[in-house]
Amino acid sequence: MKALTRLARSRQARRLAEILFSRGLSTVSSFLLLFVASRVLTLPDYGLYVFLFSVGSALGLFIGLGRPTLLIKRLRGGEEPSCDHNRALLRASLLWVAVASAAVLALGGGLYFAAPRLPAPYNALYLTAGFAAIFALSELLQAYFRVRENFWLALVPRENVWRPLGAAVLVTGVLLGSSWDGRTAFLAVTVALFVSIMVQVAVFLHQTAGVWGYSGVSKLRRRRRAWQREGAYFWAHTGFAAAASYLETVLIGIVIGLEAAAFFFLVTRLTMLLNLPCVAVETLGMPRLSEKLRRNDRAGAQDLAVTYSFISFTLAFFGSIALLIVAPYVLILFDPSFATHFDVVAVMAASVVAHAFFGVGTGMLLLAGGERYYLVYRTLLFIPYLGCLVLAGQVYGLIGVAVTSLAFVLIENLIALEWCLRKRGIDLRASVFVTRRFSAFRGVGTSQ
Repeated sequence: MKALTRLARSRQARRLAEILFSRGLSTVSSFLLLFVASRVLTLPDYGLYVFLFSVGSALGLFIGLGRPTLLIKRLRGGEEPSCDHNRALLRASLLWVAVASAAVLALGGGLYFAAPRLPAPYNALYLTAGFAAIFALSELLQAYFRVRENFWLALVPRENVWRPLGAAVLVTGVLLGSSWDGRTAFLAVTVALFVSIMVQVAVFLHQTAGVWGYSGVSKLRRRRRAWQREGAYFWAHTGFAAAASYLETVLIGIVIGLEAAAFFFLVTRLTMLLNLPCVAVETLGMPRLSEKLRRNDRAGAQDLAVTYSFISFTLAFFGSIALLIVAPYVLILFDPSFATHFDVVAVMAASVVAHAFFGVGTGMLLLAGGERYYLVYRTLLFIPYLGCLVLAGQVYGLIGVAVTSLAFVLIENLIALEWCLRKRGIDLRASVFVTRRFSAFRGVGTSQ
């Protein structure tokens, strides 16, 4: 209890509360945008909008090339951006993301010219290229400001401004007599994202003004090569994370239909409410855990990890109970037919709670040097995961996809737990927080 009391009174607790507020507002804003889109679009166009949004978001995460994670792990927040280490890291990261963005924009151009020969919805995929490039830049900026501990600037533009702005644009268009379809609605949301992150871009360029001039940093050449290798591992993991976040929705759109994809995307956003504690803990805790590991402070990292896991799991568990009570009413707001799939909501909620039990989980494995090990396992699991999703979707429908997702969430977190225990001696389970305190309490009682 002393650890919880210290945490509750600390500056970190205030920051955690700020992050929870911002992330919570982000989820509400996400629902607002989804609800407005469902009102101004027909169900098929709403499904197309969700399909394009999912593909664009996954592609944006992928072309980030793992650089946001690399910044969180390697950028020195206590030093100026213009110091040799930070300068080399920022220049290399921006260069790689710029090259990847240029490549995806070129691909989008090719898809635009091929669109007349492609069937729906693939003839609209060219729209996702611009969204992906902007999204990748926003991910990099979020990581930079997180390390600099400017959480408001890291989160507010994309998490709290973008979606309300997009919803306002859609509503304004209707009030002015315009009609939206899936393509134009997605384009409007893309422009809103671009406008929202401009303040981040301006502050970033101001803070890094001394980074972009020419400077010989040959002494860091070996370090840059190490960053490239490490970034490649993070890139692969980001690809799997993007698949885990959006692949189910995309596959449902292909295998079952766009209307089913629209429902599943809504449920994913609904259960994100339960994931808020995990996201907030990762936003605050990953840089702190990275610092503990750099100092080889295993005891400190263990204490932080289980404290974060306990907070995440407790909030997610009780949140899931509240969510299951209100979910039927929320689903009816979007479409009456959605309420018939309440079982999918229950399984997806269980998936989030299971993930919260392991706290930072796979993130700890990446920070602690297990990225190669985890990449091998993820690669071996990906094809069975993909096959199970398609097969379960075809045979059992939406509930089959949800159960498959839950199973692989458990498998991935158990892999991360096993490595962290074996290599670092760090247990990530929320239950360890309770058992350690109980053992300490019994020890004190026995000594008295």
